[in-house]
Amino acid sequence: MRTVFLLATTLALTTVSSAQTTTYAGSLRVRQEGWDWFKPAGSFQNAYMFTGATLRYGATRTTKTSAISLELEAPALFSLPTRATAPAPQGGLGLGALYRGFNGNQTAGIFVKQAFYQDKQRGVRAGRFEFNDGAESVPEDPTLAWVKSQRVSQRLIGTFGWSQVGRSFDGVHYSKTKNTDNLTAVAAYPTRGVFDLDGNPTLTSVHFGYVAATRTTKTRDERLFGVLYDDTRQGVTKVDNRAAAATAADKDAIRLLTLGGHYARTGENESGKWVPSGL
Repeated sequence: MRTVFLLATTLALTTVSSAQTTTYAGSLRVRQEGWDWFKPAGSFQNAYMFTGATLRYGATRTTKTSAISLELEAPALFSLPTRATAPAPQGGLGLGALYRGFNGNQTAGIFVKQAFYQDKQRGVRAGRFEFNDGAESVPEDPTLAWVKSQRVSQRLIGTFGWSQVGRSFDGVHYSKTKNTDNLTAVAAYPTRGVFDLDGNPTLTSVHFGYVAATRTTKTRDERLFGVLYDDTRQGVTKVDNRAAAATAADKDAIRLLTLGGHYARTGENESGKWVPSGL
């Protein structure tokens, strides 16, 4: 059983000049997590609580044609369990075990979350940024927008925003919208982060390319996309249904091509609004 309590506060300050706008924005998220694993594991900690805090602060300077953004993040973890990783096949008993495994006794970190230059006219930004696939456009209908953000976005590529650290991407992002149509392309490397308090390093052995065409109207949202994923890391055991010896001996790169899409729309009848979707 897992229970999560979330308390978040956000502060923002904006200063404006005649030709340029500089925005300073910060947020602090404090989250208490309580874990009670289904099956007790002997003397290991299957029931525990810990606290995570994520502080983000950045500045964006905007002109009519461009923008420059810099944001720092400082995550912290308190009271992580010390005996929550059982021997295989049980392994980690909840996320507290994963955070402890990645960070040991380290309790806090600070790194560059975002740092990019954006050319508004060309629809290009380059540097370190956040990106979630499926979120290229936001429908006007609030119900359709909710379905898209909660059921479509981040199916394959995302920021891991639910974790205490999250993830960014280093690369180039192109996005152009004309009327109801959006074309998006991304080529990037992911950063470490997620469960690791050091989210600054770039995973240069992992990279992907993404292309998507999206059409959004008042009642309908549809997308076709393609993702090319390439992972040449060494010393990382692959996770599949083969025997442990086979996966440990497999040093080949992982290359995946994924083609897909989604379709979602809203309608109304005597019972209210309905939202069928296909993914």
